[in-house]
Amino acid sequence: MLFKERIGEDLRDAIRYTKLARQTLEKGDVDLDADDMKLCAQFLDGTKLSDLIDLCEQKIKKKFGKAIVPKDLLADAKKMKQELQMAQRKGMYMLVPMLLPLLPYYGVAVLLMIFDSSFGAMTWHGMATILDGIDAGTMALPELRRLCLSNYVILVFCITSHLTAYALVHKVTSNFRLQVRSAVMSCLMRQDIAFFDIFPSGILQERLNSDAEHLASKFFEVPMHFVHNLFMLISNVLVVYTLKRELFFMIFTPLPIVSIAQYFIIKYMERLRERQRKIQEHSAAGTM
Repeated sequence: MLFKERIGEDLRDAIRYTKLARQTLEKGDVDLDADDMKLCAQFLDGTKLSDLIDLCEQKIKKKFGKAIVPKDLLADAKKMKQELQMAQRKGMYMLVPMLLPLLPYYGVAVLLMIFDSSFGAMTWHGMATILDGIDAGTMALPELRRLCLSNYVILVFCITSHLTAYALVHKVTSNFRLQVRSAVMSCLMRQDIAFFDIFPSGILQERLNSDAEHLASKFFEVPMHFVHNLFMLISNVLVVYTLKRELFFMIFTPLPIVSIAQYFIIKYMERLRERQRKIQEHSAAGTM
């Protein structure tokens, strides 16, 4: 009973202080004492509210049953989280001036990666045809030289395209990360002294570095990995299917099962990384 009351109080506090934090940020005329200001600062970005909702849905409900979490408070917390996310998305326009100069370089990197992922696998598997011709004795030496030379040239272009694409992505990512970090730092320098009494400087520094890194990675590195793996998969599927159907079904039938297993493994790894990030933030705050 006491545990149920504690969950309800935590949800009420999360909703109240998140709402007060947003009102203070938007209007600036909310009358708060020092303790309320510190609590509002903790709920300003919505992280604590999201963590509390995830705790209720993923752990408390599963371990103690659905009845222990008040449905109306949980629904209000989800609604507040949705409103907060909608308000935060309005600030995305600030990133547009930083992104526009970098998009041409990123577009060239994507095209180079598509070329490598599409033709690299096909050329590599095409070597099997050459070996089969040598084994059967149907390929003459001049034809063997010509095919080996052409495949060698294509593979050189593929390797060059792959390395150039990643070099451009790293350049774009580092430039974007630097611009985001500079913009956030300039905003921090315009804050009042009371702001740093509420937010520990160690946490600010840790979040400044890690958040800029994660944002740049989500914008540029993750889509590039997706493009690379997608076109590699398509090219390998086509080549293996044209070589032998039985081999195709034997190789690619287990892929959905492997993908599902990898999905849960990656989710678990991300959860561990998030815990490490929080530990590092508190460690940095304590050190500062």
